[in-house]
Amino acid sequence: MNEQVFTMCMYTGATVLAIWVYVCLPRLRPATVGRAVAHIAVSFAAFHLTPFLLNACGRILPAPIAAGVAVAIVVVPALSYIYVSWVWLIARIAQNLSRGPRGGHLARAAGR
Repeated sequence: MNEQVFTMCMYTGATVLAIWVYVCLPRLRPATVGRAVAHIAVSFAAFHLTPFLLNACGRILPAPIAAGVAVAIVVVPALSYIYVSWVWLIARIAQNLSRGPRGGHLARAAGR
């Protein structure tokens, strides 16, 4: 397997995992748009830390094991969290837009 195929499979697997989390674990979905945006910020921060975790895996574990551990325990979960946080935000915005107007006073036609 060359590098391009591996990378594409890793991104595809992370995307499928994120969709599975969205569909099968609805209790994890954020209740508001603000919380969904907060999940995106946390996911970016977590992904920003992945190079440091990969470096630590490379120093602690032997080379053949470090690569598998790095991908399975660090990269795929971080990518999946980024993807699922964006799915949560898009779904929350779509739900808010599909509800229609909320509250307010009824408008009366002029002359009635």
